[in-house]
Amino acid sequence: MIRAGRFAALVLAALPAVAQQGQGEGVGGSIEFKVAPFRTPEPEQQPTLVPGVDTRTMAAAVLRQLDKMTGAIETATVAVGSSVRLGRLEIDVRACEAPESGALQGTRVWLAIRDRRDDASTPPAFAGWMFADSPALSALDHRLYDVWLIACTTAAGEAVSGSE
Repeated sequence: MIRAGRFAALVLAALPAVAQQGQGEGVGGSIEFKVAPFRTPEPEQQPTLVPGVDTRTMAAAVLRQLDKMTGAIETATVAVGSSVRLGRLEIDVRACEAPESGALQGTRVWLAIRDRRDDASTPPAFAGWMFADSPALSALDHRLYDVWLIACTTAAGEAVSGSE
């Protein structure tokens, strides 16, 4: 009987010869190996880009915060260029954009979120774009709070698009 380690060594030793000849001996006769040639994708198989969404700048963002310990939910409308305190968090809204069509896809807000218990030299807990249609795509990673965008609103307070 051939032990497994010796069998593997025999197979590995025979591979270069088999690959050069393009065939090998099997239990019931000969085996022929075929190598598929490398080819580049056809032009119709190339990925296509999704067209961008035309957006407009909005006056305010509607944000919702969840306190993970108590389950309490707070909702606040924050004007672009101002900030709000929700629990221990200080949230600065720097931009809010919504699609021209009023659809949810593409509604986004640029936020900087700080925990007020952190010192001034600590970077924000979150700084960047948050998306109404995909809140988990770019989310606040905080042990006590979740914050997400509900909608962007006009100066008159009319919600143009959002997740509600």
